[in-house]
Amino acid sequence: PVAIPPQDTAKPTDPGKAKKGKVYTIGKNKYRVRNVTQKQVSFVGLKKKSSKSLTIPSSVKIGGKVYYVTEIEKKACINCKNLRHITILCEKLQKIGAKAFKGISKKVVVKVPKTKYKKYKKLLRGKGLPEKAKVS
Repeated sequence: PVAIPPQDTAKPTDPGKAKKGKVYTIGKNKYRVRNVTQKQVSFVGLKKKSSKSLTIPSSVKIGGKVYYVTEIEKKACINCKNLRHITILCEKLQKIGAKAFKGISKKVVVKVPKTKYKKYKKLLRGKGLPEKAKVS
């Protein structure tokens, strides 16, 4: 396997060893450590609900170690009415929680990796993404 460098390397609020279940704020996003040994995190939500854009990277750096984003938690972006642009860079996304995108702008544009377009579009539609939202 090819090592992918972390795309979001901002320092977490609590440097040191990552703990399972703990939420870390990195840049504009919050992440929860899902599995320390497999180095997996889930996207919990935005630091500010008023954000207009969201980028979910493929990996983040916590305590000097790279963790891969594999999940978007339920109600992660619920009622983020200003959210207009979502970019999902991770290709290891396995799950999107219920109502993750409920209540966001109807004019939202979601960009996903080309290789995962069909899978992610199906995942997103059932999780509160507006019908008129454009997925590309």
